[in-house]
Amino acid sequence: MLAGNSRYFAFWYDVEKREPKEIFGSFNVFLNSTLLIDEVDADFGLMAIASDLKKTLSGIDALREFPKDRNPKQVFLSSLHEHGFLSFEDPVIPEHWRNSSNGKVTEFLELFSNLIRERRADPPISLEVCMGPRLCEQGWRFFLFAKGKKEVMLASPDQGRSVMKFVLPKGRVKAAISSFLNFEDFAHVIFPLS
Repeated sequence: MLAGNSRYFAFWYDVEKREPKEIFGSFNVFLNSTLLIDEVDADFGLMAIASDLKKTLSGIDALREFPKDRNPKQVFLSSLHEHGFLSFEDPVIPEHWRNSSNGKVTEFLELFSNLIRERRADPPISLEVCMGPRLCEQGWRFFLFAKGKKEVMLASPDQGRSVMKFVLPKGRVKAAISSFLNFEDFAHVIFPLS
């Protein structure tokens, strides 16, 4: 099924399995007539995606303007940091360090945690268009901005190492999200806005 207009922005999904509290299926994203996700299987939690999109929808009418004086990569990295996410520029912390009792390692981890907190902004420069934990785990992030009578979507599959910029007609992302949420299997579910 297609929710939205694949020429601009849309979700493609196919319900494969229903359980009492979850619906599983294939899921992909169209941006400017291009499918973004290379490997698609039938294990995407579509209810989790719907829940995240419902939260996104609650902030979509208050988009901030895309900064004119910065390039897309700089804006994307700022968006990551202001939302509290790590970028490709941040150090990768080995798992055994997290359990270390070494004073220097503990000091470094505390400094790094403080840096992450300091980079956060309220409100952040962009609206995150979150589509469930699976895409985030794969490294995907999507951020939306206003740009006059249009909208700008920045997307990255790799924590900002490569950034794609898409200029879209205003309201296309909102229309795709609304269409996805109105799918008969999601329409009866009440999602918390928290």
